[in-house]
Amino acid sequence: MKTNINWIETNSSAIKKIGFESNISHLYIVFQLNEKDYEFCLKGIDTYYAFLKSSSKGSFFNSEIKNNKQYNLDNCSHKNSEGEPND
Repeated sequence: MKTNINWIETNSSAIKKIGFESNISHLYIVFQLNEKDYEFCLKGIDTYYAFLKSSSKGSFFNSEIKNNKQYNLDNCSHKNSEGEPND
């Protein structure tokens, strides 16, 4: 698990933690099921704040992030978590 991320614990039955790395606008999600962190590329911080404020984290993830190609790391136009530019 990444140590430079400020993780926020949730009370969600699906999502254990949510983190955000502001310098590269990456969202990190840890699911209750496997406790592995997944990384998503955001275009800004608005989606992160909306996710935190949502009443159902699992529903928000499923409707707004899960299959949304704009959040796929392959489509990321800025640096990845290792500091390397994405191609």
